[in-house]
Amino acid sequence: MTLATDMIQHAKEVRQRLMYPANAVADKGIDLHPKQIPVEDEVLEHPIIRVFIREIVKIPNRPDGRVAFSNITHEVSNYYGVLIEDMMSRERTARITMARHVAMYLARKHTNPRLSYPAIGMRFNRDHTAVLNAIWKIEELVLINQEIVADIRELESRLLCPHEPDHCGSTVAPVA
Repeated sequence: MTLATDMIQHAKEVRQRLMYPANAVADKGIDLHPKQIPVEDEVLEHPIIRVFIREIVKIPNRPDGRVAFSNITHEVSNYYGVLIEDMMSRERTARITMARHVAMYLARKHTNPRLSYPAIGMRFNRDHTAVLNAIWKIEELVLINQEIVADIRELESRLLCPHEPDHCGSTVAPVA
């Protein structure tokens, strides 16, 4: 039971670090150094525990309608059925690459303040040119592939209106 309590506490601390990054106000009293919990790998690989931890770490959308980067990666990961770690890795299979490109596209379009290309690249362990290429690729696919348009609309409705996806107006448009 202590192990589960430690994992929940760690997930809450990670959520706090995501909400108040290192450049935020220093007097919040938040420990910005990552915590390591000694846990057996088979415990973390259990699918129920992974989903549980993902739901705890998820942060609410901002009042201005913009979305947190971690929410984008979580939703894209769940939608395409790939692990976040795989999206951040150097893996180049078609499914993982598509998920990574869509996540980069959505991160550029919906984060606030709008993340720069180098900032997005740093979070995906890529440089800014890889992010530019990914966004251009998605913008080209949106013009010719209705499946991609449907995928992006569904992801935007999940991100922007998590409780009422039918009433959410998502628009698939080029990123400026």
